[in-house]
Amino acid sequence: VSGIFDLRLREGNNQKHEFVGELGLMGIDFGAEGPISKKSGASYMFNVRFSLLGLVDELLWVGALPHYQDINFKVNFPTKKGKVSVFGFGGNSWIKGIQDDSLHSTPMYKRQITQESGARSGVVGLKHIHFLSDRTRLVSDIAVSRSSTYLRYDSLVNDEISREVISNTYQEDKILISSKIRSKLNAKNSLNTGLSLENNFVDYYLDNEIELFSVPGGDSLVEYPPNILKNDKLFVFNGFIEWKHRFNNSLELYTGLNYTHSFMKNSSALEPRASLRWYFSDNQTISLGYGSHSQLHPFFYYFIRTPNTDDKWDRENYTETNLDLGLTRSHHFSLGYDLAISRDLRFKAEAYQQILYNVPVERRSSTYSLINLGAGSNNNVS
Repeated sequence: VSGIFDLRLREGNNQKHEFVGELGLMGIDFGAEGPISKKSGASYMFNVRFSLLGLVDELLWVGALPHYQDINFKVNFPTKKGKVSVFGFGGNSWIKGIQDDSLHSTPMYKRQITQESGARSGVVGLKHIHFLSDRTRLVSDIAVSRSSTYLRYDSLVNDEISREVISNTYQEDKILISSKIRSKLNAKNSLNTGLSLENNFVDYYLDNEIELFSVPGGDSLVEYPPNILKNDKLFVFNGFIEWKHRFNNSLELYTGLNYTHSFMKNSSALEPRASLRWYFSDNQTISLGYGSHSQLHPFFYYFIRTPNTDDKWDRENYTETNLDLGLTRSHHFSLGYDLAISRDLRFKAEAYQQILYNVPVERRSSTYSLINLGAGSNNNVS
């Protein structure tokens, strides 16, 4: 339910231009970095990758080989009291294969199914770091992202017209605005506060639109209603405050509160978090931690349509049964030990427990309708 993963692109070399290239069995990789202006210290950095298997597939039509390409970049501009960075990354991948339906094939009858699936994602953003004073800085971000996946099945019978059997597409766009203030109040106290607002645009289409029953000598087409057909937007607000207090050279305390509010159901969570670190010798520390965490579910699950009747052709009589789905919640506990054996060698051990509650589970195994009645735990030693 919780995790720490902050992907940060490094800044490019602002003194000289550098290039790198790599050719491998799976693909081609190329990167470059260097100064935009040595006087101002502005720099750029980018990297691109291409799939060699995809190129082989295009030239020889081997079939069922993955295609992919991705790119990431960062441009950095120092200012008088901080810096401005423009960053982004994007990726695209897909695979396509053709399968003969041997179960229903005869010397006079042949059916082929073409399956294609893929995913695309991308983010472009702007970060501004401004030092309000020697002890305080303001970090502001704005970013736009898109992620999408698709799955298509086409059926071709006796080399006639191709018919689309399954068509599923999922697309999510996001606009994120965030701002954080980090301040070192004095030698013993530091304070971090921040807030963010997400505007999520979702567009889902899940449809077994045509089901093709094939028998030697003929076939029949039956249309079914889509399970999901939704175009909507969802707002999520998040705010936090963190305080670090150093009692002495051996003991540090971290405390904080995190607040999450989803405007779709007006569900919210106020979550306390704390940790204590004790440096009981020059090279050994023990740490204790607790955190309450909550998480929204993939937006796709909120808009599942559950038919109110057994009539598969009824496109109007359904209920979006997951709109009342609440947040999944959890308690996290940790106990850690850190030993610096030498300057270049360190030993770490940690015991970890996660207690989950309000986890969505299926009412019945044959439906996508969910309810927040699940619970569980995760114990780990590393």
